[in-house]
Amino acid sequence: MKNQHVCILDKDRNSASFLQYRLGARGFRVSVFRRVEDLFMRLRVEQPVCVIMDSFSPDIQDEDLISRLKAESPEASIIYFSGSGDEWVYQRAMEAGVTDFILKGQDLSGVTELTSNLQFILAENSMK
Repeated sequence: MKNQHVCILDKDRNSASFLQYRLGARGFRVSVFRRVEDLFMRLRVEQPVCVIMDSFSPDIQDEDLISRLKAESPEASIIYFSGSGDEWVYQRAMEAGVTDFILKGQDLSGVTELTSNLQFILAENSMK
């Protein structure tokens, strides 16, 4: 796989650091962003294969953020990695066009599911 760059957009340092470590151990090159605008500055110079995001309200509505990500990185998969299991949050994210929605879990157990799903998504995309 030629491009294994993954961007993480998450305000939670612990969650982002743990995810960065786990994905890095799987061979991904990972960049972490805590601010939306920092991520978009990077997207102007380098396109990731995937953006993993958590909710960012009130800075920007999630649907607007997803739309902007899809416009600026049309080839990137978008995974919504959230601590909220709220059905309404899930529905809004899926309708906005995310590739996958994964719950973090209290112990960040969702990281295992996320890494497995990410590898599947990337393998699927490479066959297109």
